[in-house]
Amino acid sequence: MKKSHWLFMALLLAGTQHLYAQTGKGTLTGKLADVTDSAAISLATITVYRISDSAIQTYRLSNGEGVFTIPGLPVHTALRLVVTHTGHRPYRQEVQFTDTTRLLDLGNIYLVKSAQTLEEVVVQAERPPVVVRNDTIEFNASAFKTLPNALVEDLLRKLPGVRIAPDGNILYNGKPVSRIKVDGRPFFGGDVRMATRNLPADVIDKVQVMDDAEELENNPQLDRSRVSKIINLQFKKGIKKGGFGKAYAGGGTDDRYEAGGIFNLFRDTMQVSVLAYTNNLNKPAFGMSDVKDIGGFNRSGVNSTMTTSSGGFALDDISFGATENGIQQSQGAGFNLNTEFGKKLTFNTRYFYGRIDSYYDNDAETIQYLGDSTLRSLRSSAHRTSRTVHQVGGQLIYRPGKYASLTVKPSLGFNNYSTAEQTNSAAFKNGNDPLNTSDRQLINQSSITTFRNEVNYNQRFRKQGRSLNLSLYNTLRSNHWTNTTEALNTFFKDPVPIQSQAQRRTYEQPYNAHTLSATFGESLSKNASISLNHKVAFISDQNGLSTVLKDTFSHKYELPDTTLSNTLRQASLSNTTELRYSITIKRLNISTGLSYQSLQNDIRSGRQTTRRHFSYWQPSLSISWREFYLQYSNSIQAATAAQLQPVVDNSNPLSVTRGNEHLTPYVYDMVGLYYYRYPGGNKFYYYANVFATRSRDAIIQERNIDDKGIHYYNWRNEDGLWNVRASLSVSKQLSLPHNRFANVSLQLDGGTQNTVLLLNKRRILAYNRNFRPQLSYSLSIGDKIDLSQTYSIDWQKGRYSDGFYPDVRTTVHNFYTSVSARFTASLIAETSYTLVTIPGNMAGDRSSMLWNAAINWLVFKNQRGTLKLTGFDLLNSNRLLNRSVTSNYTSTWVSTALTRFYLLSFTYNIRNIKVPQRAKEDKLLLF
Repeated sequence: MKKSHWLFMALLLAGTQHLYAQTGKGTLTGKLADVTDSAAISLATITVYRISDSAIQTYRLSNGEGVFTIPGLPVHTALRLVVTHTGHRPYRQEVQFTDTTRLLDLGNIYLVKSAQTLEEVVVQAERPPVVVRNDTIEFNASAFKTLPNALVEDLLRKLPGVRIAPDGNILYNGKPVSRIKVDGRPFFGGDVRMATRNLPADVIDKVQVMDDAEELENNPQLDRSRVSKIINLQFKKGIKKGGFGKAYAGGGTDDRYEAGGIFNLFRDTMQVSVLAYTNNLNKPAFGMSDVKDIGGFNRSGVNSTMTTSSGGFALDDISFGATENGIQQSQGAGFNLNTEFGKKLTFNTRYFYGRIDSYYDNDAETIQYLGDSTLRSLRSSAHRTSRTVHQVGGQLIYRPGKYASLTVKPSLGFNNYSTAEQTNSAAFKNGNDPLNTSDRQLINQSSITTFRNEVNYNQRFRKQGRSLNLSLYNTLRSNHWTNTTEALNTFFKDPVPIQSQAQRRTYEQPYNAHTLSATFGESLSKNASISLNHKVAFISDQNGLSTVLKDTFSHKYELPDTTLSNTLRQASLSNTTELRYSITIKRLNISTGLSYQSLQNDIRSGRQTTRRHFSYWQPSLSISWREFYLQYSNSIQAATAAQLQPVVDNSNPLSVTRGNEHLTPYVYDMVGLYYYRYPGGNKFYYYANVFATRSRDAIIQERNIDDKGIHYYNWRNEDGLWNVRASLSVSKQLSLPHNRFANVSLQLDGGTQNTVLLLNKRRILAYNRNFRPQLSYSLSIGDKIDLSQTYSIDWQKGRYSDGFYPDVRTTVHNFYTSVSARFTASLIAETSYTLVTIPGNMAGDRSSMLWNAAINWLVFKNQRGTLKLTGFDLLNSNRLLNRSVTSNYTSTWVSTALTRFYLLSFTYNIRNIKVPQRAKEDKLLLF
């Protein structure tokens, strides 16, 4: 890394260290007990207020012994201690620290029981920030200050125990939040991010966190320690309808532009959402949560998700921006309707259209180590791609009675894709001895139609723990695509040095899958249960290939090539029966199962049909104890029709692939150990996991390289493959004096895997290792400054069993920092800097820097409008850069990226939700 880069990082780090300096502070401690029987009182809320303005200084919950300790309290400040606990009268005491008295031990504090509810005895200005009622934790929203234009997500970030990931997913004390309700009702289908990223924080009165009782009812055998959480947002009084959303538009240099809008309307039990956008800024117009919510994917189900490091994402092959390389233009539109018909029927429907066009140039270098020689390949390519997708789907939930529910989730998608690629490549032996060059033009066009449907019937019974579940899953997909290749190749070691190729391959790849399953669960005792499941699955997979050559006279593709044409069909029928037993002993839960799978696989290639039968015993086990969770499972996966296709694929004449119709299904075992802990008192969070897989009959590729540098690939089954990965995450939240908050986290990820390298008729065990430590911290100083920094290193290494191939390794440094500063109530500046550096080897030193900056001016009432001037890539040095170690080679590539431009944009936040004035009696002392 260049010295200037390290100096820049050092200055940023040094400039923030003084912010952590803490002045003299006081510590308050005590022990809570019931006045009647002296029993310890746990989970009581101890809140410290400043007497001068009744502002909350901090708070804690008492532990299992009733003990509390509150550090970091200001000196020479009049404070009031208020202790609240459901079923007891509030306790108040005024305290003050001096220079000579920094520790105050209040000793035993006895609380008096009360028949009145908490709200009847607490002054409105002294409402506790958190109250624990049985299995529900309730936060008083007014106790956590947010900016005037803050959203619910900003409010949740301030709640103890709550962690929000960049994609908007929420964890509470390490457990995922599966749904969000508003006033006890599903809000836009119950999706988490729909409420958190759209509702204003100032309309919320209380935030309640509880176990997902519905999830437990639907799956009585589920370990209670693994049950997800639900958040219920209670509106302030009088709010029953409203609308919210935003609209934005912007334009800049180099013809850069963006425009879009999203609007949501809710009224009682009906919610409607619409969105539309377009931009050429290489970014999604909205977050993934917006698309899942308004697009309705969460209601009808998401079958595949893809994300990129630049923030782009795709759902079910629909790209919503920043998923391609280079310069991208994205556009899309969609709507979602969610409503309830009485208490028994809920209906949802959605439609979405998305399109992305991109172009980029790519330069890549690959160095392969072949024992006594090296093979160096250089490739330059220019790409033009276009993808258009239409998706329509919905969900119908019918509850005929208290114990039954029927859910139907259909979806239909149309995907059209085209790409044009011009590639020039050259290969050299031992660095400079030329082997071949190639000039290739490739045009791909595909049309895919996919229909999916899920039907689920769940029946519970009056007897606790007895349940019946019936499920039907259907997938029907048609895939038609053509591949047109024209190539001119030069082979320096061949008697015929110049060879040409012109062909068009047409593929027909229909795929059908149908699964029917039934599960019956029965409670054997209060702590034990048993379940029986039977599943029938039918899969039909086809790979139809037809190849025609270009006629040299007519210049049309009309000469059939029967040697490169074939239709392969695969049909499999499986029956699986599983018996599972679960038992709970205090905090220990054990669930073990054994299943038997019978699989019949028919393969028809041309006129030949092969019928094979397989059977497997599949054990499973899960154990949870306190914060630990152990899981073991066994799975079976059959080869795809494309892997079985015996006809060669030479659309890239330098990389020829052939399938293997003799492949057998592969079996893999997985065992994982997970640990998480989030003790709310000291605000520490720990998460660790380690998992390992072992494969039998794994499907891998064999590779052979001839003297001309042509690669030939074939699929094979191999035993003895394994993979071990582990991760550790530790973070600490710090509440500092003067309204400052900090978070420091360390994350370690790494793993090692054993693979079989089949290269040039030699079988070698290859060991690939990688390790990625990442250190991050963030600091907030009131509403004035927000700073975050992240630094990580990616180490990769490849090692081989016999020493024939030399070790290969690579290192990548990643640094990111961002700063946001509020100069006035309406003027905010923000900047970010990203640096990626790869130390040099044969490919040389590589680095990419991206520095962005922006000025935001908040206008209009409640700062609903934002005028923003953005400078992107101020150093004009941005590029996509990556290096990886795979098999016996290292690859480095650099691709076209969006470079410097300036953009002026305006965003208007729509908040048509009226916040009612509190009744005067709410402010009285209701003793």
